[in-house]
Amino acid sequence: MSYPPSTSSFGNLRSGQKLYLLKSVEKLSANPEGTAPVVEVLLIDGAALVNMLKPNGVCKTFSDYVDHVYLPHDINQFQMVSRIDIVQIPR
Repeated sequence: MSYPPSTSSFGNLRSGQKLYLLKSVEKLSANPEGTAPVVEVLLIDGAALVNMLKPNGVCKTFSDYVDHVYLPHDINQFQMVSRIDIVQIPR
């Protein structure tokens, strides 16, 4: 029987608690300055975005959805990055 690399060490299951793994990951991802990291490009799964952004009560047409939901979301994202790529991820 084979085990995924994330749960095995040379064929032997790893033992321990997730808490210890989390502490190691936190050290790697900690931002010592306490500021937001500099991000130039944001990649967004377009299909996921459309499913995530639900139309509000104002939206009667697709144009309303774009004006009142979709574009405000994108404009907000542009405050944090200089470029947004909305992609279609093959399923």
